[in-house]
Amino acid sequence: MITWTILRSFHIGLWVFGLYRGFSIMIFEGWDFLTVLVIINLIQFFSFSLSIGKKRGYSPGQSLIMTLLLGFSWWYPLQHDTGG
Repeated sequence: MITWTILRSFHIGLWVFGLYRGFSIMIFEGWDFLTVLVIINLIQFFSFSLSIGKKRGYSPGQSLIMTLLLGFSWWYPLQHDTGG
């Protein structure tokens, strides 16, 4: 579905922006955006995607990588069978 593709692209864009900001500013404040992104994704992983991934046959490592890269746009379609 096109909506999930757009959301996934946006989430990867957030990673690119965070890495660019972190490396271009070269001070501690440059990494704050990326740190918040990682924390939010880890909360999603432990709260939702780990159990959803297990039910769908994904290993915890696969679920972690997919959640970090794609956020809720990965596990939400799995949970609700929306064809993401």
